[in-house]
Amino acid sequence: MPKLNKRVARGLKNLPSSFHAGEFAYLCLTSKSEAHLRDHLAFALQRQLSELKGFRKFLVSREWHRHDIAILTGGRKPPRLS
Repeated sequence: MPKLNKRVARGLKNLPSSFHAGEFAYLCLTSKSEAHLRDHLAFALQRQLSELKGFRKFLVSREWHRHDIAILTGGRKPPRLS
């Protein structure tokens, strides 16, 4: 799954740009910031994977079986990221 690993790494790298100026600072001051990070990352990953040919079979899920984020495939176990 090297291509998937690269997509996840890119999603993490681009995460700061998914917030408006001052948005993340405000969220950190007024709520639990990890939920917002998780949600932004999940959406960014889903958008990236759905745009790629061959990656449309993946679904990024939040809070799946006690995992904050899971990348699911049709009926199989989630791929393991290294």
